[in-house]
Amino acid sequence: MKPDLRIFYQLIPSSAQFLFLFGVTMFIKVYDILLFIPVAVASVIIFLAFAILIKEITFAQIMTFISALNPFSFGKTFHNE
Repeated sequence: MKPDLRIFYQLIPSSAQFLFLFGVTMFIKVYDILLFIPVAVASVIIFLAFAILIKEITFAQIMTFISALNPFSFGKTFHNE
């Protein structure tokens, strides 16, 4: 039986995110929160973009997750469960 190496595909987006954050911290000292927030958002976008490119997740799954974070729909979600 051949081992399933698909689990290692998750290393691709995380390594791209790591390389981006490592490169940014080599050139910019991210101590200020106003500078850290855009860098953190950009790293998450890079992670999601690579995950979509290798078909680990879909754009529809990301949109479903984002819509589930809506604080105004928590009551409706709890009511449905």
